[in-house]
Amino acid sequence: MWRGERPIIRSNGLFTRDYIYVEDVVDGYLALCRRAAEEGISGEAFNFSPESRVTVIEIARLIQRLFGREDLEPRILDQARAEIKDQYLAHAPAAVRKYWERERPIEIRPVSLTHYFSDEKLDPVQHVWVRATGPVPDDRYYQAAILAYLSDMTLLDTSLYPHGTSIFDQTIQVASLDHSMWFHRPTKLDDWLLYTQDSPSASGARGLTRGSLFTRDGTLIASVAQEGLIRKRANE
Repeated sequence: MWRGERPIIRSNGLFTRDYIYVEDVVDGYLALCRRAAEEGISGEAFNFSPESRVTVIEIARLIQRLFGREDLEPRILDQARAEIKDQYLAHAPAAVRKYWERERPIEIRPVSLTHYFSDEKLDPVQHVWVRATGPVPDDRYYQAAILAYLSDMTLLDTSLYPHGTSIFDQTIQVASLDHSMWFHRPTKLDDWLLYTQDSPSASGARGLTRGSLFTRDGTLIASVAQEGLIRKRANE
């Protein structure tokens, strides 16, 4: 940017990441070395993180402000097609890896996959970026059909967050029971949509999840509500 050139973002810029200064990591390891003799330190593994996840675009904007070049609009190439597979799923369970590596007409990129790797009970809120992988006709009925198709994906998973599990848990049975949808505005599906989800109730083997689909500029185009079956499988 100091040459007056626009910053280039290889991905779509929407993935969140943990960024940390190298000096902070060095300081952290030096602190561990000084306390290595203390109980609970030796033999343990430590990961350093600022616990503050930001998107690539946000980092680019920050650097622009520091350089005083906010006039340079980033060039978003969106060419990192294997980004989820390479950075999120390297050590994922086989079932999770198989699901997210599968080719499908809808591209799905969750903001976080923490619940697939942890049994921690999380707040029932999820954010997912979705888009069609091919051209979609400028026909509202086609658009509605595609939105209805993609709206069923990942929704029930959100209701499992408070239980510390996911749809890939082989000990539970998961199925959609009813699905309602409201189409507020027509929109082209050639760009990313943000699918925000929350689950206000998950008990008695039923999970209720609500969803909202927004365009990149924040326009609400559709709303969703779904109740699903989430229960332990019977012992054989």
